[in-house]
Amino acid sequence: MLLDALGERLYRQLSKGERALMGLSIRVALAKIISDTFATGPSFLILDEVAGNVDEDIRNMLATLTDKVLKNFFSQVFVVSHAEIKDIFSVTMRAEVVNGSSEISVL
Repeated sequence: MLLDALGERLYRQLSKGERALMGLSIRVALAKIISDTFATGPSFLILDEVAGNVDEDIRNMLATLTDKVLKNFFSQVFVVSHAEIKDIFSVTMRAEVVNGSSEISVL
């Protein structure tokens, strides 16, 4: 069940983007709980494919969430994605296989 400005809605009533944001919110909350529980908890957060199947509006919400919320709790946030999200973050790196070897470049 999701309770937001639109009222109460069941998970199955949510759009793909809303489901993605809900899943992300749950993962971030759990990471924060773990970080707070252990004095040596992680100071970074890795998000894997959170922007892959969402539209531009949801990607913009992700950017806002990262910029305004996540960086207050984690010193670094890494987002792994096959979607084009390079305009969202301050540093973007691309990993690709070239001639059988992995190459990393900063965009």
